[in-house]
Amino acid sequence: MKNFMCGVWNRIPYRHCYAAHLLHLSFDCFLYLTRFPEVEWKAAVHIAKWVLIYIGVEWVGYRFGYITYSHGWNCWWSLFFDVHMFLMLRFHHTKRVWSIPMTILSIFFYLIMFGYL
Repeated sequence: MKNFMCGVWNRIPYRHCYAAHLLHLSFDCFLYLTRFPEVEWKAAVHIAKWVLIYIGVEWVGYRFGYITYSHGWNCWWSLFFDVHMFLMLRFHHTKRVWSIPMTILSIFFYLIMFGYL
């Protein structure tokens, strides 16, 4: 099978449909944000639950050979990214004006860290 390069990790295709993937991610964002608790400790548990789901799915994909890493990316970077992504999703939802510069800084961080700039 031919690997499809997705930046820092490669995904080996298996009946993959980009529209379905986009729909799945949109649905995840909807569920994550609509069920987000207001109490701080519950919010932390909510974020941790979603991070564990995402990192768990990626780990299974890695263990079964559907995902390979490159450019210095590894499972720990994925964990960091998942935490960052779920925090930023909430931040975008609640503080839209402040989230744009934070997103731009985040993009530059990842581009520099992995040698794309």
